[in-house]
Amino acid sequence: MTTRALAAIGLLVCAAFGCGSGEGDADGTEPSSAGAAGTSSAGTAGTSSAGAAGTSAGAAGTSSAGTAGASTAGAAGTSAGAAGTSSAGTAGASTAGAAGTSAGAAGTSSAGAAGTSSAGAAGTSSAGASGAGGAGGAGGGAYPEIIVKATTGTIGDEPAMIAAGVALANATMKTACFRDFVLAAKWTETEGLTQAQIWQKLCSGPVSVNVEMYLGSAYQNYVTKTIGYEDEPGELHMNRFFVDTAYEVASNIIHEAEGHTQGFSHYGVKSTSVPYGLNDAFEACAPGP
Repeated sequence: MTTRALAAIGLLVCAAFGCGSGEGDADGTEPSSAGAAGTSSAGTAGTSSAGAAGTSAGAAGTSSAGTAGASTAGAAGTSAGAAGTSSAGTAGASTAGAAGTSAGAAGTSSAGAAGTSSAGAAGTSSAGASGAGGAGGAGGGAYPEIIVKATTGTIGDEPAMIAAGVALANATMKTACFRDFVLAAKWTETEGLTQAQIWQKLCSGPVSVNVEMYLGSAYQNYVTKTIGYEDEPGELHMNRFFVDTAYEVASNIIHEAEGHTQGFSHYGVKSTSVPYGLNDAFEACAPGP
């Protein structure tokens, strides 16, 4: 069959059924519409929807999981970190540090200033001042004390002997031995005072006296054996015939100053009187002569 005959047949077929311009499409003009529009819808629009929107979801997702997430998990986490640091660090340090320091300072105050106060200052006050008060007795001074204002009639080293004797008397009267001896005694001519009240009177303040040294007469030295005497309150006279050591000065000045100058006498039984009882206390508690 010739070419011209074939062309004629083709024209007859197209006239009967119709022909499109695209080659290889099974649906003629419909594929063209489903092609471009479809491609646009599934391609461009689809790409736009699944792509851009997907990218948007990705970006937004990134924003949510990234920026926002980083913001929440990061910034907030950092905030929790900072706050955590603040709580465990600054605040913790403040609580455990400052408060701990406060507890340290307060602890020091309690065990040191207030402790020192209670165990230290106050303790010292209690064990010290009050203890001294305990050793001294209730009320008045902490212990009996004698002060010599002036000496007269002295010769040789008697001024030094008197000073040493007064120091020995005061040191002995500070001892618990001397205090306990006085409190446990049963003296007479006490002016109505108990032993505790006698001790309080002895501790009421320093007794100031003047001391004159003299040499007694034969009568005083061998008959009456006068060691010393007081003719006016605070005016003492010591007979060097008997008083020739610091020990004798101490014993006699306690008898005269803490006994007679404080108002006690011995008109009755001498051995149980306050002045002679003080001699006994001194001899029991002082170092030997």
